[in-house]
Amino acid sequence: MLEDLSENSQEAATQTESVGEKILAVLNQPYQLDAQLPQHAQHRRDPVRRPRRLG
Repeated sequence: MLEDLSENSQEAATQTESVGEKILAVLNQPYQLDAQLPQHAQHRRDPVRRPRRLG
């Protein structure tokens, strides 16, 4: 929730739009999907990547 917005509705809308644009700019930054997980999280990923032995 946004705090300290102007009491003027037009100005508050402009402030809200500015915050939304900043959020979108951060979300549009490149990121690596296959990042190395911290050691404590490895156990969660390993079984998914390991082939299952049938039979």
